[in-house]
Parts: sequence; structure tokens; C-alpha cells
Amino acid sequence: MSDSDEEFNDESLWETELEIALLSNCDYGAIRNISKLRPLPDSLRSKVWKVCLDVQQDIENNQISKWKEIYDLPQQDKIREDCRHLAEKLKPNDPEQQLLITSQLESILTFYCISNDEFYEKDNGWIEILYPIMSLNLTKNENYNFFSAILKRYIPK
Repeated sequence: MSDSDEEFNDESLWETELEIALLSNCDYGAIRNISKLRPLPDSLRSKVWKVCLDVQQDIENNQISKWKEIYDLPQQDKIREDCRHLAEKLKPNDPEQQLLITSQLESILTFYCISNDEFYEKDNGWIEILYPIMSLNLTKNENYNFFSAILKRYIPK
């Protein structure tokens, strides 16, 4: 067996091991031990985030789907404008996708503000947090729960 064959097998082995661990509801420690700080394959990235942010129960509760989607915050225009700008960055050549993403982002930010009694301010960093999350191509519920978990756990008030 050549060095490149052996290297390929080592690479694919840890990815397979990680995939199996994720299917068996592993914890963050198991992910860390298996991945050993290697870059994650795109196919497993959102599953790893879900475990590391510990949001599976929140995703199952699906709180954002129970919201009546009333967009009446005093800062709603700012939210919509910032969401539109991020959607343009995410899908620069696809106006239809931009509209869908803008709508999802506005729902996420508005619901977060309402449910956590927060006031949205331009340049507060929330859009920057949403950027990599939205790149994972998740459901609105998953995007919301990832975003909410990051804000609550890692961003000081």
C-alpha cells in the first residue's frame, strides 16, 4: 500500500468514525477526540454544531414555528435592511434566494428580540453571527436555535 493510500484510509476512517458517533448521540468530548482539530467535512458540519451547541432538545421543541410572525418591532426597518444585506452576501446572483433568506433572517431576529425581550441595534454583531450559520443551509428552526444558543452562551450582555 502506498503512502497516499494509507493517508486516504486514515482520513476516511476518522470521518466515518465521527459519522457513526454522531448517529449514536455522542457528546462534545467524543467529537473532539475523534476529529483532533481537523477540518470538518461539509456533510457533517451542521451535525457537529448541533452537538457542540447542545440544541437538539430546542430544535425538537420548535418554538419559532409557534410564533404568529408579527413584525412590529420599533426597529423592524433596521432588522429588515440588515437581513437584506446579509442575504445579498450569501446569494449575490440569486434574487429569489435573497428574498427567501431575507425573510428567514428577519423571522429569526424578530422572534429572538420578542422572546428574549431584546432590542435590535445595527452593528450589534448578530448579523455576523448569523452569517456562518446561514451558510450551513439549515431549516429556519435550526438556524434560530444555533443563533440563540451562541448568543446566550458566548456573548456577554
